[in-house]
Parts: sequence; structure tokens; C-alpha cells
Amino acid sequence: AYRAGVAVAWSHGRVERRLSHYAWFLKNSDDHLWPVARLLPNEAGLFDMSGNAREWCQDQPSLYPQEPGEHPALLDDVSRVNSNTNRAMRGGSFYDASTDSRAANRYGNRPIGDYSTLAFRPSRTYP
Repeated sequence: AYRAGVAVAWSHGRVERRLSHYAWFLKNSDDHLWPVARLLPNEAGLFDMSGNAREWCQDQPSLYPQEPGEHPALLDDVSRVNSNTNRAMRGGSFYDASTDSRAANRYGNRPIGDYSTLAFRPSRTYP
């Protein structure tokens, strides 16, 4: 959903200077969150996927594979979320540099606390 079928850093392509048309990040955000859909959507029609707020994800953080063709290890019990288990945070926020707004950017943290740079995006399986 983030990349909208594109295998590069941002859904709009490789050109960093175009990022401000699609994402709120450190350079254009004036240090605060913005209402959704003020900028352009990605090719899948989704807004603010590259910036504005990082997104909590259900999956646990894992390292990217080191070898071509290798897949990340599947982690057990991803359906149960509790305050003791790290969860992935993906994308960038209004507070991050453009390089942190890439599709591959991810962090991990426990789902506790109140963070002004984090949000979640409800989703469902596409038929």
C-alpha cells in the first residue's frame, strides 16, 4: 500500500525534491501534523503514506534480509498486541528528514506512551 506497486524509495519515484508534494516532513511541515489529504495521494490513492505520522504496525520489527532472495524470518504471535512486545513503526513523520520518509524506513518500539509523531491506519484485506 505504501509503495503502490513501485519498488523505489518513495511511491512517486526516486526524486527527493518531489517529496514535498506527497508528504509532510521536516522541510515542509512547520513542525506539526497536518489534516489528511492536503497533499497528493500515492498511485494507490492513499494519502500521507510517506510522512505526517509514522504508523504503528501489527508486525514485529525484523531485520531486512542480507542476501538476495532471502526472506525475513516469520515471527510467531503477531496477532496479540501487548505493551511488552515491540511492534514495527513504518514511514516518516512531520518531524523527520526526507531520508526517514522512505518506504523501507522502519523502527520498533513497545506500543505504550503518547507520541505526537505516531498514528495508526485502519486497514482491511482487499477482496
